Amino acid sequence: MISSKAQVSLEFLLVFAAFLGVLGLFAPLISQLYSKSVFGLDVLEGRRFSDDFLFRASELALMGDESAFLVAARPKNPWFLSVRENLFVLSIKSSSGFEHEFIRTLPIRCEPFSASFDSPVFFRLLREKNSIVIDADSDS
Repeated sequence: MISSKAQVSLEFLLVFAAFLGVLGLFAPLISQLYSKSVFGLDVLEGRRFSDDFLFRASELALMGDESAFLVAARPKNPWFLSVRENLFVLSIKSSSGFEHEFIRTLPIRCEPFSASFDSPVFFRLLREKNSIVIDADSDS
């Protein structure tokens, strides 16, 4: 016959083992949910960045030469920015395989520019000779 303290301890161990088993089943789902939520926040930041970039380019289209603006990007995943002529393309990729792309048409011609980054960066948009020149500065 098992004493009541030993029986309670054995029951606790069985319940705890069942809990760990269930937790082990849900851990990958929780990890994937976390990855999707971080990627979702990064997509929102990418939308903010692309809207801000387009807005600043529109303002520069109305301003004179040597006018400039800074646009900040704060990615959590790797981003790839490509600007050619009047086309702005921002690709966001996560380590989990998720991908999103923003494609915008700019109101003014831009000098070709491409950059890949995964940490905060400031982009300087400078109007020169009826086009925009872009250069990047790390936030660190």
